[in-house]
Amino acid sequence: MNNKKKVAVYVDGFNLYHGLVNLQKPHLKWLNLRSLAEKFIDHKSETIEKVYYFSAIATFMDKETTLRHRTYIEALETNGVEFIGGNFKDKWLDYKNKHIQIKWKKHEEKETDVNISIHMVRDAIKKRFDKFILITNDTDIVPAIKMAKSENSSLQFKLLTPPTLKTHDSLLSAIKPGSSTKLTEGHIQNSLLAEKIQKPNGKIIHIPKQYIL
Repeated sequence: MNNKKKVAVYVDGFNLYHGLVNLQKPHLKWLNLRSLAEKFIDHKSETIEKVYYFSAIATFMDKETTLRHRTYIEALETNGVEFIGGNFKDKWLDYKNKHIQIKWKKHEEKETDVNISIHMVRDAIKKRFDKFILITNDTDIVPAIKMAKSENSSLQFKLLTPPTLKTHDSLLSAIKPGSSTKLTEGHIQNSLLAEKIQKPNGKIIHIPKQYIL
């Protein structure tokens, strides 16, 4: 009989990505999310049941960039990671004074924090898991953490802050009495995907050339 605590992992994709970009080592983007999370559980008493990867494909960018992201998602899925997709919305910004007027378009990622929040609250209400591991430093999910805890008072939390990003006090306060760890370059380096992954149908997924050391 398996009496281990069930753990779910919620990964804020772009939040983590920005932390990795700051390390200025492209190969670290080929990150095995399940392997990373496995480093922060007690294997004698806990087991990872679910890993969610929340992100959005930037289709407005060049084809090579979007292909890399799709390839990464495909690689993660071979490891049992579920991709929950958001989208990008165009936002027009403008600056003007009496001499000049400038207008430009900005792309904003939408829905990711909402998707993380509704999945956490749903899983808490259904009591599907005993512990949540959150990989983010986005304070927008604080209300969802509080709601999840109110719906399931026995729920435990672990916060993993992406490397190079700040751990916010409001997140630390929300997960109490949970624990928090700041991810390091070492954690990432020791949690990379294989350079070549074979799917059950025989297809081979190759690491993008930009991520090869």
